[in-house]
Amino acid sequence: MKIVLAEEQNGSQPSEKTFNQPIIRIGRDPVECQIIFDNAKYPMVSRKHAELRWEAGKWFLCDLNSSYGTYVNGQRVIGSQSVAVGNILQFGTQGPTVRVVWLEVGYDSPQNVAQKNSRPTSAVSAFTTNAVAAGFASSAAKCSESISARAARFC
Repeated sequence: MKIVLAEEQNGSQPSEKTFNQPIIRIGRDPVECQIIFDNAKYPMVSRKHAELRWEAGKWFLCDLNSSYGTYVNGQRVIGSQSVAVGNILQFGTQGPTVRVVWLEVGYDSPQNVAQKNSRPTSAVSAFTTNAVAAGFASSAAKCSESISARAARFC
């Protein structure tokens, strides 16, 4: 579930950041966000602006009802959208941009597989069947759910 991102500033590429976690929160909140933008420099970025989420072997960018929007390659994200290498992610109109340098696709670690297999199979099967049947159309709704609420529902 690894992803490598680079913040773009005036066309130059500063250091790349590697993340190896299923949820990466983006915004101005230094406590809850892993990618943090300065309030004075980027007032168009919300405190909790967006999230990158690893779901079903893909990375998705989810807008968290930000005031100025979240964009992938200049197109506004409504709910969530999958991302690919080379995509430019923008946070707010004329806001900061981050380029997807590299990402893992379709990988599920042995630890995650073991955790999934330890859950009651009926809940996992129902969730998987519903998610596949819905074609992941519910990704937008899932972005606004809290992690703990989802965990309580399936555990």
